[in-house]
Amino acid sequence: DRVPRDVVGCLGEGHEQRAVQCAVELVRRAKRLSVARRAAGEAWGLDLRAGVAGGPVVLGPLGNQLKLDFTAIGMPVNLAARLQGASLPGQVTVERELARAAGYAVDDVEALSLKGVAQPTPVVRISADSEGEAQ
Repeated sequence: DRVPRDVVGCLGEGHEQRAVQCAVELVRRAKRLSVARRAAGEAWGLDLRAGVAGGPVVLGPLGNQLKLDFTAIGMPVNLAARLQGASLPGQVTVERELARAAGYAVDDVEALSLKGVAQPTPVVRISADSEGEAQ
């Protein structure tokens, strides 16, 4: 069975920056909500993490008349899931070239060995505590 995941796609000019900013803002807002809920005495929170990858995918309905899902299939989807799994709560892990195209500093690069990816993947980690804007 497939593991359900949330996927956000960005198309068009500036899609790299919008994708990274969306992921950072989503993680940042969830973290703020979690801090507020825990400060109010609640035991739970949303400890989100995200992975961002780019490239061509096949997007559309998949299935039959009984069960039809709208899905994205392709290496960028798999890579983003692996990057998410390699992230810590409150962190966004982004492919180096995508981070560079989005205008982020890529000075602190790490190479991750990921399942299903032949070569180590250079990545940049962005904390939800950072400003979350291109540097």
